[in-house]
Amino acid sequence: MNLEPNEEQRMLADTVTRYLAQSYPFEDRLTRAKDGFDRTLWHDFAELGLLGVALPESIGGYGGGMQDAAIVAEAMGGALCVQPFIEGAVVAGEILARCQVEKAKHVSREMVAGERLICVLEEGRSNLVAESSGGDLRLSGTARLAAWAPVANNLLLPAMLDGQSAILMVETDTPGITVRSYRLIDGRPAADLSFDCLCALDAVLLTGAAAREALAAAYDHGTAAVCGHAVGLMRRMIADTRVYLLDREQFGSPLAGFQALQHRFVDMFMEAEQADAAALLAALACDEDPTKDGCDRARAVSAAKIVTNRALRYISQNAVQLHGAMGMTEELPVGHFFRRAAAIELEFGQSDAHVRRYNSAWTSAQRPAQAA
Repeated sequence: MNLEPNEEQRMLADTVTRYLAQSYPFEDRLTRAKDGFDRTLWHDFAELGLLGVALPESIGGYGGGMQDAAIVAEAMGGALCVQPFIEGAVVAGEILARCQVEKAKHVSREMVAGERLICVLEEGRSNLVAESSGGDLRLSGTARLAAWAPVANNLLLPAMLDGQSAILMVETDTPGITVRSYRLIDGRPAADLSFDCLCALDAVLLTGAAAREALAAAYDHGTAAVCGHAVGLMRRMIADTRVYLLDREQFGSPLAGFQALQHRFVDMFMEAEQADAAALLAALACDEDPTKDGCDRARAVSAAKIVTNRALRYISQNAVQLHGAMGMTEELPVGHFFRRAAAIELEFGQSDAHVRRYNSAWTSAQRPAQAA
């Protein structure tokens, strides 16, 4: 199997990397958007076709796959571009692509065009219940750590409806939704939400097994994309650290000449290579037909997140240490990369949760073989 990117994927990576280098310099990222959401950048992403890169053409996308989305996410990671591509295009897009209702298709096209930002609550961070109330639904409950909710137009909400799983889509400014906004350590806007509101019956997009499958696939796609994003982050931290070690002198010699630091730098490089391989495997698994024999998306995605979290922590901590006291200053990018790395560890599940999920998926896979 040839795992090298094809010509179109290389062009995609080059286009995004060059655009971000020219239009999103590190010096400007903290001042361009006071609320954390760069609307000019978002519309440029839409014009470049990035917001629909992994979505089917039937809902306005470009018919790519998770490998393409991971390439975009990696380029954004290398530029420390903390914008809602993963949450607002990959995760939300995967859910909307599975909905057959015309409302979802209309919203999808607006999302791909950059006209609408959609926030999806992460698994386990809400306790929402929807109940029939006349000709409407009454939605009640709370949600926490909803990234990008303060700037989103719509919320995709996992909820319980008549005793079964459901996915609802509501507008953020719906009366009865209370938003308590704050900023996360990496600069993203987030909110704790409380719900006591009425919404129309057509707010329900999916129910039952279809809702559970859509959420599982969307979270896996988001996890695979954030692993790709993390690889870009790691490679940038390694590159910046290499330049610093070559330039900085101690006892009349560059720091790069000290063997102990060379060994640590090589270990950082090896961690990044392992994470890169795991992220690629996760993206490939997400593009596989889930009914195909041998497809095990859950194990591939969880393994990638475990490896990525370990590599991120090792590389970010060593990058800061090798920069010395300069490592946590606002002037150098490495401190900002460190904070983004710390936030990624908590996105789409921490390592211990993915270890349990991997073990569960492995046990389930072994049962048929043992029975045979």
